[in-house]
Amino acid sequence: MKRTREVGRFKAKSDRGEIYSVIEYEEYEAILSSIGTVNETDGITRWKTTTGDLLKPIGSGKFRNINTNEIVQKIVD
Repeated sequence: MKRTREVGRFKAKSDRGEIYSVIEYEEYEAILSSIGTVNETDGITRWKTTTGDLLKPIGSGKFRNINTNEIVQKIVD
């Protein structure tokens, strides 16, 4: 059974100067063993803006917006 958890949030700035709120998600796979215990395996990490755009990591703190092809950079506080 797959589960998705929010593991973080941050702000990112696009090439055009727009500021996005980004949510970082991790997927986990819950596996029931033959003796009845449940183990979780780490899965894929995904990034999505609060407006629904998917982001693909391209470097340290840099992402490409899949929908607009823009580069966004994580803003460090």
